[in-house]
Amino acid sequence: MVREGVKEGEIKAITSHEQALKQCREYLKKEWPKAKIEEYEDTAKAAEDLAAGKLPETTAVIASAAAAKLYKLKILGESIQDLKTNYTTFLVASAL
Repeated sequence: MVREGVKEGEIKAITSHEQALKQCREYLKKEWPKAKIEEYEDTAKAAEDLAAGKLPETTAVIASAAAAKLYKLKILGESIQDLKTNYTTFLVASAL
């Protein structure tokens, strides 16, 4: 996803959490061979920081559709993971 008004040809870097980047490695090589791949602490934080202007405008991020909606970012591609049967599940746990 990108900020509104940014065109695909303007993207110089793609940022996301390490695991999201790994899950999309082949897609990124094929579709964005010249883009610099940069790890970020969190997918949603990358989307938030892109929307807030903390990341360069020429950066795209990999995050959820919910993050795109929340931060008013434009989705360039969906279901970009290399293995279509690959899903990530998040659990919240607390000490007893």
